[in-house]
Amino acid sequence: MTPDDADAVDLALRGDGFEFGDGVLPDYLAAMARTVRLLDLRTTVTGLPGQDVSATPVTAVTQWRDGGGTVEVRTLHLQWGKVDITASGSLALDNKMRPIGALTARIKGHNALLDMAVATKSMSKTSAVAARAVLGLLAAAGGGTLSVPVRLQDGQLYLGPVAVAKLAPLAVK
Repeated sequence: MTPDDADAVDLALRGDGFEFGDGVLPDYLAAMARTVRLLDLRTTVTGLPGQDVSATPVTAVTQWRDGGGTVEVRTLHLQWGKVDITASGSLALDNKMRPIGALTARIKGHNALLDMAVATKSMSKTSAVAARAVLGLLAAAGGGTLSVPVRLQDGQLYLGPVAVAKLAPLAVK
């Protein structure tokens, strides 16, 4: 990106050791840990529409999506509870305003993510047992680190071949 790219902006967010207060997180997230050891996110948002101060947030996000807007995730590193994720890739919104895209990820502690999927009812306990077996084999081949493509498509989040979560439309008011 250059300073002349008026329709793109770089965004970065970093936090070390921040803690969520009581009642901030739903129980299934608070069970992971109340303290995030590290969040490091570096992105470029492309396809930003021209400035229309009268546009509602819904209109602005819809224009961004319809204009081919993307979020290029250059770096995502999250250490939270037993989970340690490093990922990069591209994201956008589909015609139902749900996230869509593909990333490559290296994940330690993927079982905690499956526990969260069961807690949120995004995955049944039976499906989680099968997912643990498949993802466990893939992680074992990687020395304990799961290296998988992450796909967001048709309202589902996939870790490798396993659908682990349902994706809701972006809530824009």
